[in-house]
Amino acid sequence: MIGDDILVSPALVLAHLRLHQRKPDIQVAALGLTRWSDSGQIVTKFMRWLDESGIQFDYNNLLRGERPNWRHFYTSNLSLKTALLKENPFNESFTKAAAEDLELGYRLEQQQKLEMAFIPEALAHHLHPTSFHQACKRMFNVGVSTQHFHEIWPASVQTTARSRLRSTVRNFFLSHNQLFFPPLTSLANLLTSVWCPNPVMRNVLLAYFLLGYQHAQESKEYINLSTLNPTVTPK
Repeated sequence: MIGDDILVSPALVLAHLRLHQRKPDIQVAALGLTRWSDSGQIVTKFMRWLDESGIQFDYNNLLRGERPNWRHFYTSNLSLKTALLKENPFNESFTKAAAEDLELGYRLEQQQKLEMAFIPEALAHHLHPTSFHQACKRMFNVGVSTQHFHEIWPASVQTTARSRLRSTVRNFFLSHNQLFFPPLTSLANLLTSVWCPNPVMRNVLLAYFLLGYQHAQESKEYINLSTLNPTVTPK
């Protein structure tokens, strides 16, 4: 599986094939390495940071030796046995291209004892110019899809210790998002253009994720992002 914005290297298909020849068990899936394409787009400092931060893909930890699991079931560069996918299709209740691949990975791990293998020699090039505003929209959609994922699989939710004060402040900002999000987004975007990485952009992206998650809990509908950021026009 690859995305429609993925360009494969000459060795990609053979690397996937050889992995499955070595590991013929049906539960084995192979994850290749995806990096920004240096051809056809200008890779900005922000895009480099997205690649390194783990917000979009967590390849750097895999390259450092971390073992892959369902959280790395990225269908931008992935292969698995055809029979396994036919028996376990994607859940089509996801309305956006976010988290539906991780839901399948989690389901395969729970029900089929999924075994993930990382093959960085299967290199793919991601041709998808991305701005800070586009990343905010994506994080909102990821938040919506993640809430749906957690609704399907409550046991997948990871709880973290959070102080009452931090939770109160977070909920206040989310409940007054129309007031706070536009200026914070503009500030983060301005800072990112001249100072990247900076402390603001990660927090703003996380805020959009939480806003999407919360909105999915409350209404099960998408809000119009143009009301949060007039420069963003949802497709």
